[in-house]
Amino acid sequence: MIRNRVENLVMKQDGGSIVIGGGGFAGTEFAGELHNLLKHECEEHGKQRENFKILVVEGATGFLSGLSEKVAGIVSRRLSQMGIETKFSSLITDVASDHIMINMKERINCDLLIWTGGVRSIRLPIDVDLERDKKDRTAVTEFLNLKNFSNVFLAGDNSGALNIATKKPVAQTAQEAMAQGQYVAKNIYRLIKNKPLLYYHAHPIRFVIPVGGKYAILYTPNLIIAGFFGWVIRKAADFRYFWSVLPFWSALKYWIFENKIFMKND
Repeated sequence: MIRNRVENLVMKQDGGSIVIGGGGFAGTEFAGELHNLLKHECEEHGKQRENFKILVVEGATGFLSGLSEKVAGIVSRRLSQMGIETKFSSLITDVASDHIMINMKERINCDLLIWTGGVRSIRLPIDVDLERDKKDRTAVTEFLNLKNFSNVFLAGDNSGALNIATKKPVAQTAQEAMAQGQYVAKNIYRLIKNKPLLYYHAHPIRFVIPVGGKYAILYTPNLIIAGFFGWVIRKAADFRYFWSVLPFWSALKYWIFENKIFMKND
């Protein structure tokens, strides 16, 4: 759907503006991929790439809020080199067919808005006022259960779990949700058997963030690798995932197929 909309925009116009709402993990990765897509579409339809603007609008003061300023700076420089513009400390407060409003006062023309800023969590369908965090997630204890309902557990994006070590909210990622699900299963079993519940320990913070082409950033609290070698590590992580759900040779086949498509479109 997004690819079709971008292609249609390039076919019908000699220039335009695409806004990405959100500069987190999804917005950062998508901005890099959108740059490559626009480049290919402009070549295909004989249009000038520089006439099409990409703008990332982010409410925080930099990319990837919650990670280090060093990583945010690397991402910012990379996207700037690709000609992608940014607006930080900016909230999209209104949307129309041909423009957006930022902070309720600044109008920006926009041919296509793509939202990557996430969504608020849903409230549990119960008649009790539960504690919520800033992202409207339901607060849970260190055992991933509700404070006043010890037999009710929560895992995933709706769970306002805190990292025991840092006292900060854990990342809303698929890996974290899967890990929480495993802990919840163990604690439900222990609850049934009248055994002490296990404390939930968030996974160590490790991310590989692709930022367009053969460029990615490996981030851990003690190590940052950016550029081609970061991309190689990302490809290795992709293969590890395939291998975790498929036999080795099937995983290798799908991994090679994926990379052929990626390198063709890069």
